[in-house]
Amino acid sequence: MVRLLSRLTLLGLLTVTTCGGDPGASKAQAYCHNVIQTGCVRAFECVPPADRGATFLTIYGASLERCQAASDMCAQYPAQCPHFDPDAGMVCLDEFTNSTCAQLLFIDGNGDPAIGLPGSCGATTVCPP
Repeated sequence: MVRLLSRLTLLGLLTVTTCGGDPGASKAQAYCHNVIQTGCVRAFECVPPADRGATFLTIYGASLERCQAASDMCAQYPAQCPHFDPDAGMVCLDEFTNSTCAQLLFIDGNGDPAIGLPGSCGATTVCPP
């Protein structure tokens, strides 16, 4: 499982895993956006309200709506991965959407709950060299 400790970590990961060159740039950008939107949904589904401390609020915001409304900077990603694999991207999104909370949720080094991406979302899978 790929660890997600913050939106910035996710964005950094997506820089490596979600980028596509022309003509797949729009697919890569859409994939990036969808992973982040799904990450917001999964965070609010999987982390109980009582466990949403300061770290959670910093990463995901106070509500699902705020999380999803945050700027995702996905327009920057297509140029960074010329070999984006849209089929692998679909597998990643499917697994991320359909994994159980038990499969995605972990406690980080600070004791805060966080979600992770499935292994199918790895950099060399979605964005092969």
